[in-house]
Amino acid sequence: MADDEAAAVRTQLVRTAVEVLEGTARHAETTISTHDGTPSAGSAAQREISADDDGTLDAPWMPRPGYDAHGTATLMILTAADHLRGHARVLLPEPPTIWAPRTIARASLENTARAAWLLDPAITYRDRVIRYVNDSLYSLWEARRAGFSLTGGRDPAERVEEIVAWANLRAIPVSRPKDPLRSPVGLGDGRRNATRVLDDLLDEFGKAAYREFSALAHATLSGLMNMVEPAGDGDDDRGEIAVKPEVVITVAATAFMVFMAGFERLLAQYGWSPDLSASWKLSCIRRMRPFLPRSE
Repeated sequence: MADDEAAAVRTQLVRTAVEVLEGTARHAETTISTHDGTPSAGSAAQREISADDDGTLDAPWMPRPGYDAHGTATLMILTAADHLRGHARVLLPEPPTIWAPRTIARASLENTARAAWLLDPAITYRDRVIRYVNDSLYSLWEARRAGFSLTGGRDPAERVEEIVAWANLRAIPVSRPKDPLRSPVGLGDGRRNATRVLDDLLDEFGKAAYREFSALAHATLSGLMNMVEPAGDGDDDRGEIAVKPEVVITVAATAFMVFMAGFERLLAQYGWSPDLSASWKLSCIRRMRPFLPRSE
């Protein structure tokens, strides 16, 4: 392929990635805004939020547990969408940045994974609230390790004890670590980490890609140098590097597919029509397919 033709293909590849990422973020935000974030009548989300009225799981720090769990999942989806947009913005103007797309894609994947875990269609209202509280316990643990205080200057450990008392009253198993600064308190089965959730959402290629993104985020040498190539050619090579073109579209496609898997769970839980999203997903796959590496 001549240099000019290769450059034209690369430009189209990058633009396709940008348009898919930007468009997907906009699609998700518009869908949620159109419904005002409100579940449809008769949906699983609406039934669980209505279950808050019986007061069996509420607490002074959590007056509407079902509402809070679903609202948190929606926030995570919107956060992932915002990262898709950020991912797009480090691809243009050309040339794309080398490492930033993968670390931003990782953040999108992890936010989507957390949302997907909360939106699991196979669990009950009680289990969903417990998962939400486990996420809260994890946040309190991180706040305590960082030396942060809650509103009013309260120690996060005080809220942890309030949660433990809440769980004990409802016969929810509590797991306490030997060292509360090394790991968080957990309820029931505990908080599933993002890697395990993503293993359920990704194929083998996607799992490998996520681990490569994590290697880069952790500043390992393999993560830093994988998926790049010399920027120059022959005698003109001055030690500069660039991201491989196929990596640009592959990373974008991975972030896109995982996000759509999580977003589809939101649609199902809230009882919103999946038709527009299914059409958008198909159109994006068709646009990206010509640029994706073909398996042998």
